[in-house]
Amino acid sequence: MKQLLSLPIVILTLFACSDDDNSTTGLIEGTYIGTFYRSSPNARWVTADVQITFEEGRFSGSSSITRYPAICEGTYQRSTSSTIQFSNECPFTADFDWTFILDGEFQLRQEGTKQILSRSYEGLVSDTYELGLK
Repeated sequence: MKQLLSLPIVILTLFACSDDDNSTTGLIEGTYIGTFYRSSPNARWVTADVQITFEEGRFSGSSSITRYPAICEGTYQRSTSSTIQFSNECPFTADFDWTFILDGEFQLRQEGTKQILSRSYEGLVSDTYELGLK
């Protein structure tokens, strides 16, 4: 009889412990709006308004400034609870700085209701997306 009672508890535990659970970082599927900016010690960059939709392992988005950042569309996957990996599937021309493409690994953290995606280049330049659910 004890085995019969413990079976529902085991089943509930298995469903509660999913690796795909985004609640550890707060990132949930949906459309986010916010800002993007690049920062560095020696340059002043403008802020762009961005919109990114996350749905079933895919992302798509846009920016208020052409190719700053270049979001387009592709796939995403959480590497760890604090990182997210983007794979941008769009073709781009060679006439701009490709580091502005939403691609590669970003740190992911939550600050209040905002999701912060960030990455840095050689410790001097960093890109930051500050996003809130629409």
